[in-house]
Amino acid sequence: MENYQKVLDQMAVFGIELRDKDLAQLPYKIDSGKRVTCGKGGKDWYKLYLFQPRNTSKKWVTGTFGTYRNGGAWCKVEQDWAELSQAERDRMVAEREAAKAAAAIERAKEIANASADALTIWRKAVPTQTTLYLERKQVIGETCRMLDQSLTLRWPAQRKGEDDTVWTLPAGTLVLPLMRYDMPRAEAMRGVQFIKPDGSKIYLRQFDKPGCCIRLGEVNADTALMLVVEGYATGGTARRATAYAWPVFVAMDAGNLAHVVPLLRELYPDVRMLILADDDYRTRDKRTGQLNNPGRTAAKAVARKTERCDFVWPIFNPTNRGPKDTDFNDLHVLEGLGAVSDQLMGVIQEITKHHG
Repeated sequence: MENYQKVLDQMAVFGIELRDKDLAQLPYKIDSGKRVTCGKGGKDWYKLYLFQPRNTSKKWVTGTFGTYRNGGAWCKVEQDWAELSQAERDRMVAEREAAKAAAAIERAKEIANASADALTIWRKAVPTQTTLYLERKQVIGETCRMLDQSLTLRWPAQRKGEDDTVWTLPAGTLVLPLMRYDMPRAEAMRGVQFIKPDGSKIYLRQFDKPGCCIRLGEVNADTALMLVVEGYATGGTARRATAYAWPVFVAMDAGNLAHVVPLLRELYPDVRMLILADDDYRTRDKRTGQLNNPGRTAAKAVARKTERCDFVWPIFNPTNRGPKDTDFNDLHVLEGLGAVSDQLMGVIQEITKHHG
């Protein structure tokens, strides 16, 4: 692969910090036709192909890479194809499109299997309103279940010589259904998220995440406002702080807001939305080193593009705020539920005053 190192350098400049395991598997993932998650925290991706011009043994890496952070950004591999004839360029495009089509068929199978696995796990879990995690977060469980016995998840190794990936989830692990509310009820569950008693989070692999969310509370003909949050605990805090008056949709992270909010706008065109943004005040852009606050940035971008949509973020007392205190649940735990209620109800009252 003539330009392999140059591609790695481009990914690094973009801000992708490839882990040792990413570097080990990357040569085997090229030409898979699939988007491969990578980088610190699994928040980046690449989708790369190999192209070999005729009459040469040399192979070149082409394709795209990007990030799930900050609502998502991506770029193409930079490569000078000036020496290629137009016929070779056309062949490269045709081969790439064929690989994409084959990968799309395989991906559809993975998504269907993940959905079926999620439903099986959900049915085995038991209803609950509390777990050790929820107790620490001081929220009451809604639209959730719990493992009443340990569960082992196993994903086969991707290539010969590798070990299978194995996760053991203890009893007491929270199980959250990841739903597409625009799909028929029988098909709506796309995946699940597990939150272990220690707070670590794991997604069921290979599910189709964009647009998936969790609804807390009900939407009916009288619903005039709905709240949208990133994390489940923040959703629980929002419900408690507003006396369960409005439904809350949990988008799971800042990047998924760009998918969830437009989907909700299509489903509920007349309902006003309020995004409860995370205030990631210490987070820096990996490319520039500048503070970029992905939570507020993503919420602001989505709110601007969406009709009848506002956003708000938590205000902390700076004297006791820690570096990881970023969302309304952190405010709840740190300063009490009343602090959250005062802030949210104040904003909602202003929205009601101006928009009814």
